Amino acid sequence: MTTPSRALLGALCLCLLAACSGADRTPTQASSTDTGSPPSSSPADKTLADLCIAVGGSAALCDALTAVGLSSADFPGVRSVPDLACADDYLATARLPVNPLPFAIVPEDTTGQGGGPAEPEVARALPGLIHQRGPTASFTHEFDFAVHEGRIYSRPRPQTTGVEEAWHEVLLPRCLHGQVSEISADGFVLLAANAQRDIYTLDFGDSGWTRRWGPLFWLDMGVTIPPDVTHWAASELHSGFDDYFVDIAGRKNDFWGILMLYMLRGDGQRITHFDPWLPADESREICPPEEGAAMMEGLSASGSTMMVVTSRGRIYTRLYDFDISGANTVLHDYSWFDQEGVEDYKIQLPAPDWIRHPDVPGSVTNRVSIRKISPGTEHRIMRIEGTDASGNSGFWEKDISELGDEAWHFVFTGQALQGKALPTQGPHEQEVERFDYQGMIAGHPARVKGFRPYCSPATLEIDFGEETLPLTLHSLDGMRQERRAPGLDAFPHYYRSALEVPQDIWDKRDSLSADIQQFIGNHFNERQLPGPMQATLNLMQFQAPCWNLVRLHDNLGDYVTQPPLPDVGNVAAESPLLSALVPELLSSDPDLAAVFPALGEGVLGLGLRPCPVTLP
Repeated sequence: MTTPSRALLGALCLCLLAACSGADRTPTQASSTDTGSPPSSSPADKTLADLCIAVGGSAALCDALTAVGLSSADFPGVRSVPDLACADDYLATARLPVNPLPFAIVPEDTTGQGGGPAEPEVARALPGLIHQRGPTASFTHEFDFAVHEGRIYSRPRPQTTGVEEAWHEVLLPRCLHGQVSEISADGFVLLAANAQRDIYTLDFGDSGWTRRWGPLFWLDMGVTIPPDVTHWAASELHSGFDDYFVDIAGRKNDFWGILMLYMLRGDGQRITHFDPWLPADESREICPPEEGAAMMEGLSASGSTMMVVTSRGRIYTRLYDFDISGANTVLHDYSWFDQEGVEDYKIQLPAPDWIRHPDVPGSVTNRVSIRKISPGTEHRIMRIEGTDASGNSGFWEKDISELGDEAWHFVFTGQALQGKALPTQGPHEQEVERFDYQGMIAGHPARVKGFRPYCSPATLEIDFGEETLPLTLHSLDGMRQERRAPGLDAFPHYYRSALEVPQDIWDKRDSLSADIQQFIGNHFNERQLPGPMQATLNLMQFQAPCWNLVRLHDNLGDYVTQPPLPDVGNVAAESPLLSALVPELLSSDPDLAAVFPALGEGVLGLGLRPCPVTLP
């Protein structure tokens, strides 16, 4: 089939933006008898070709969309469309007039649905002790939560509070009552998904539910978990329980508090994450373990710490959220430079990487669970379902900081195993897509090898005659407040980055060739050269020195994505960086100032400066 033209697909993109952002959603009908089972189909299940048919596109055009494999993730819309039948989910603060948690006085005139002790037959169907978090049973340090017939029930957590209390029904918004399909809780937050997997958030401190999610300032009209997600988990780092997080250098840092939703996709190859302050799209991913090659089978999260298990049964954890990653320059100060000995130190970059934990001395399933403990992020309790050497069922447990061979200990429960037995038959590794770019830097042939949109680092090599200078290229996804497609396409993807001279080369730089010494002296006062970077399928640009590298890419379908709007998030993210690094240069050198993003300038308002491009 002939590949469709970019103009044709671009026109269709504009016609479908509203549909892709949820405009064709069927209003949720609340029912006290609904079990919360997923509908046979929903807009979230549709590809862009399905939406094309829904809005009356021609058969040929819709077939063309199918041929290039486009999905709604490539066209995420601009803002979510509210469910007008459930307007009370969004209005004002979207709160109930009383605390939804059952352990408070509940007046009779509440507009919330539910409340009161669980009926005896319901109580018998609810869990006994909850040992592990899962889609229908979860817990925080204070409360247990469980789902039954589309409703949520709660009680004080006996293992941590010492309180033995009966299950009580949680008050729910009208449109969520009887519709709950999945939950996840952490810190002081409970997330609940309805049958269509739309997310509702309960903040214990604010005493109310809301369906709002996304910028600006948590005012967008909601987010939906993609249909292929197999495991998802809420995570909250909160000053009411957590005192600090530990960066890659082992230093304690303050934080502002952050809520994350981590999602393991159906292919087992990707972890996507949502944040209520960030766009409700699928453009943010976390590099999997084993340099992105691991196939994952299970996921849990707590206190900004993820726990995953691979198809081989290997267990990894990683401390990672939007703030810890280095992206939130509006609220935090970060540095690629070594902060050792600095009194008022900044958060050390890069962010902590995955930690592989000892193999369990028994059999395991893909059912993993992690919970935070106070005061800091260096301690977490990890659990994985399995059996001991005698075949007894239960779970294996250890602290995240224990890495010795004897770390795991077995806890007997006698309950039937619920997870998938590991290891699986495979595959155990995935092919990792890598992008290579080439060009000229300071008059010398150069190339980036092995760049991956969500995995860092890569390598930048610069040739000086017969010698080559290898530099480490660190990159992290920058701040955005507008939606975009995942990965790389025709539109600049903004990164915060740093080029780093390897320590062994830095230590012997005085013995290197004159050309390399001059290059390092011109560009590196220390081992790192930080600055904003932008990348497309064809171009990589380091904006501070105005270096461009290019690559050839002729698959037209990869370019067809939604054009992003001018993004104030890019501008806000770089402002603190500029003031910290080059305040005097920006005031004295107009050319240098022009390199950095400015709202409304550059390609599509994104500030991509058209620097000269020269091939070697």
